[in-house]
Amino acid sequence: MGEVSARSRVLGLALAALTMMAACSGSDSGGSSVGAEQCQAACARCGGDPCVDCAAYSARFRDEFEAALFSCVQNAAACSSAQWETCFGQAVGQAPRRPIDDQYVMACMTKRMACDASGMVFPDDYCLSSQLLEESGVTKANDCLALACADVGACLTPIFK
Repeated sequence: MGEVSARSRVLGLALAALTMMAACSGSDSGGSSVGAEQCQAACARCGGDPCVDCAAYSARFRDEFEAALFSCVQNAAACSSAQWETCFGQAVGQAPRRPIDDQYVMACMTKRMACDASGMVFPDDYCLSSQLLEESGVTKANDCLALACADVGACLTPIFK
């Protein structure tokens, strides 16, 4: 009985460790409350597009990008819509491309060229900025590429805007 009890404890500890590791791993946090709090703090300093719904904004974008964006806005000398754009441009570099982004860019640009040939184009930004999204957003965007050209832009817009 002692050997079975010891095995049970070891298995229980191993399961607990795996559960904690799974909870702490991955870059697809789904928008942490920290990101929403950083957004709210930046918005208290300088209102902008993300301020409409900080929780939704934070759920879409990667933590590395958000942290750089909101920090830049909070530390800016002056508040303006141009400041948000400047900070956005600077923050992009904090979200490096992942293999999923490279695959998506190729598939999206291929779809965009096919749609452009039929006169139904969508913004190339939707193809070129996936590295800012959480992985779940890139997966959703990739699913949009299977749609007819007339529907792709409408599918991608809420993911990227």
